[in-house]
Amino acid sequence: STPDAAYPLALSYLRVIFLGMPFSFVMILLSSALRGLGDSVTPLWNTVLNVALDVVLNPVFILGFGPIPAMDIAGSALATLVAGFISVIVLIVKIYQQDSSLRLRGAELKWLRPNPEFARSIFKLGLPMGFSMIIMSGSALIMIGLVNREGVETIAAYGILQQFWNFAQMPAVAVGSTVSAMAAQNIGAGKWDRISKIAGAGVAINILMTAALIGVITLFARPLLMLFVSSKSPVIPIAIHINLVIGWTFILMGVSMVLTFLVRANGANLFPLLSLIISAVIVRFAVGFGLYDQHGADAIWWAFIAASVSSLVLSVAYYFEGSWRRPRNLGVNPVVAAPLDV
Repeated sequence: STPDAAYPLALSYLRVIFLGMPFSFVMILLSSALRGLGDSVTPLWNTVLNVALDVVLNPVFILGFGPIPAMDIAGSALATLVAGFISVIVLIVKIYQQDSSLRLRGAELKWLRPNPEFARSIFKLGLPMGFSMIIMSGSALIMIGLVNREGVETIAAYGILQQFWNFAQMPAVAVGSTVSAMAAQNIGAGKWDRISKIAGAGVAINILMTAALIGVITLFARPLLMLFVSSKSPVIPIAIHINLVIGWTFILMGVSMVLTFLVRANGANLFPLLSLIISAVIVRFAVGFGLYDQHGADAIWWAFIAASVSSLVLSVAYYFEGSWRRPRNLGVNPVVAAPLDV
């Protein structure tokens, strides 16, 4: 249901941005591994570099500069691609400069060959998470189809808010990743008494940070929106209404995300996947499509509320139910490090 006016622009952007996906995947993999080793600083500065390059290169490739031709919206995608490529190279170089445990030299390069034992474990843990990402993205795409039916103004309002909401979701992603790494380390060390404290601290920090960001977005919605459209644009009142209806739900989503990251640290992936199917597919589509003909755009926003509430209830219930705490055989034998020559 993409409007004809937006279709060619979206197509030209996607054809370029897809080429940058491999770099994004490698960056996520290496950053997650570094955080698992306890180094969250290197991924942070690499992200800063990636964002800075993207910001600088966007106007250069969109508008053109010197010998670089103006590429319009495709230039934005190219900026992201180039920024991602440079950031991955810098991250790899940094790993070798720090002599990190991740770096491979000489005979260690043979470890790049897939090991069936570890591959089975990664597949076992990663497949449900992969399905989760597909379900989340697929659900979002279908809901965007409903948004598109409301016309270009609503699409623009929703698209701008997505940029702000991305900031609001950053604490949940960051805290969730940290909670997962800390929980995995303590589970491996057999220190289960720390897990509840980690969960409580993660949820509290996420609520405070997400609520603060949503508060700023809500209080300063008009001047923020004017960074993208003119002060008289019909997009502004539409966006303000959408944010008032569903902006607060990102606090609930953040709590669900933190708890999901935590239980996955012990290899519990099946219930989070089922929970996502229930909330993001069954509940969201039932409300969105079921009420759309009668209530129009508001049914779309109510669907987001229903999905967030159901996700929160399911994730909290599963955390306190406790079956995720049982010991799990992940199919990998412990690796004992050889003694170091000092």
